[in-house]
Amino acid sequence: ATHMGDIGGPNEPTRIQASRMEYVVGGFYRYRLTPKFFVKGSLSYARISGADSYSKDPVKIARNLSFRTTLYELAGTIEYHIIDIKDFGGTGRYNTFFNTYVFAGLGVAYFDPMAQRDNGDWVHLQPLMTEGVDYSQITPVVPFGVGAHMTFDRKWRLGIELGARPTFTDYLDDVHDKYLTTAQKAAADPLTVEMSRRVNDQYVKDAISSGIVDWPTGYTMGGPGQTRGGAKSNDWYFFGTANVSWLIRGKSNFYRARYHFAKGHRYKKRRSRAKF
Repeated sequence: ATHMGDIGGPNEPTRIQASRMEYVVGGFYRYRLTPKFFVKGSLSYARISGADSYSKDPVKIARNLSFRTTLYELAGTIEYHIIDIKDFGGTGRYNTFFNTYVFAGLGVAYFDPMAQRDNGDWVHLQPLMTEGVDYSQITPVVPFGVGAHMTFDRKWRLGIELGARPTFTDYLDDVHDKYLTTAQKAAADPLTVEMSRRVNDQYVKDAISSGIVDWPTGYTMGGPGQTRGGAKSNDWYFFGTANVSWLIRGKSNFYRARYHFAKGHRYKKRRSRAKF
């Protein structure tokens, strides 16, 4: 699992931070509607993370924000199978099937961004309102992507899937728009102020003195009301998975026509009695 958002990456928000890939685990149930169309329900648990220290942009390095977010996703998708090879490998025994597909659907995700303090403690960011906004931790998502799977011995199915999830929030990493204003800082909890502005002030001084950036002398980054994130784009996250599933025997005529075998060969049942 990885993401595309405001923290990290050289050109926010258009670069995926591959160096901070995390994990995703889950389960699914797939049901065949027609020979080409399937529906699938899935439940996933994932983590995404990022850090400005991995960026090549001096402004982001100076901003010095970082996060990790736990995700729970419930999604329903429709798959369209493009390539369907019934005898993969040409053995003549019809034991191995190969399929490729594209998918798209709708889902909902719950996310919980956290950040690490200088003392090593992890804190939940949403309750702190680091930008003065009490945003929702639930967002709709639109999963889409491609996948492939191979069926062995008419029972076991191994597959891979690559999918993107555009969201309807810009707070997966708790960064969206502006730093706290002077009035907001005065009314906020000290921990909120601490986690809102984590600027590496020494780096700012060194960057100015060495000419890496063209900031004016005496410039204070992260001042009240200054830009903190890119408010024009919502966050995305991405899953790349390998999966294994068990083919449940069906009782329909379609299932018997495709998966009923005798000694490894395709078997067709006589549909009518012989007439003499």
